[in-house]
Amino acid sequence: MNDAASLARNRQAAATSAGVPIRPSGTVAATLPVTGTGSGTLHAVVAGIQDFPRRPDRRLTYAASDARLIADTLARDAAPLFDTLDIQVLTKPEETDRAHITQALTAMQSSVGPDDEFLFYVASHGIVVAGKYHLITSDVAATDRAGLEAEAIGSAELSSLLANIPAARKLVIIDTCDAGAVGGALTLANGGVSARTAVTILGRDIGLTVLAATNSDQEALEGGLKEHGLFSWVVAGGLAGKAADPESGIVSSARLADYVEAEVPQLADYLYRRRQQPTITKSGQSFSVTKVR
Repeated sequence: MNDAASLARNRQAAATSAGVPIRPSGTVAATLPVTGTGSGTLHAVVAGIQDFPRRPDRRLTYAASDARLIADTLARDAAPLFDTLDIQVLTKPEETDRAHITQALTAMQSSVGPDDEFLFYVASHGIVVAGKYHLITSDVAATDRAGLEAEAIGSAELSSLLANIPAARKLVIIDTCDAGAVGGALTLANGGVSARTAVTILGRDIGLTVLAATNSDQEALEGGLKEHGLFSWVVAGGLAGKAADPESGIVSSARLADYVEAEVPQLADYLYRRRQQPTITKSGQSFSVTKVR
């Protein structure tokens, strides 16, 4: 088992030490220059949906801190690979409703270029009803099938939003219960992008990696691991170097996926005597996400 004490020590200073500002929560800003040896832009929408005003009983403990941890880690460790970083962090209830999450992803369809990389992270509740996954945004109150279809973001809608972002390299990280139900749909959606997007990425390999916290019928353990949920804590550790190539120091999408798939079940069993098996979907070529040395 890997010791992640260094990740915990570095978390609060991550954004400062990287020298990279992160978009203030809920705002839309231009991409920000960073000092690096890479090219293109890393665009990221990082959402921690923690509070649910219409259903206070659904409140989560670590979703917001998990989102900030992922954003801080990217700000620090993705900088060497890209000319610019564009990281949008959404954690407040008024920023994490269906309209704002949809708006943030839709905006990426026009701001992301084919040579850029895109990352979407979300921590929240996920519910599967009649075989369909629904991402629970902060404004969802329903629990029945009809209500969820009207209020939540279903897997088909989420797949369409992500598939129409014209980046050749995409990493999707979903930390919710029942998250595995969305993985296959996201991959299949790459074959049904709009004509505009298809032309943009014509002749390029589409790399889409989906890391989902669970299979389609499991609880995602929050656990209180260093004040974070288990899955997100492991993902952040992988991005921060635990999944890095020992020679280059680069964390690729494939190495991160393999690390998360191996580490989460071990920690869940060791720490909580519970079972949590991530769902990992890899399509296309592997690509670099962070570089730690």
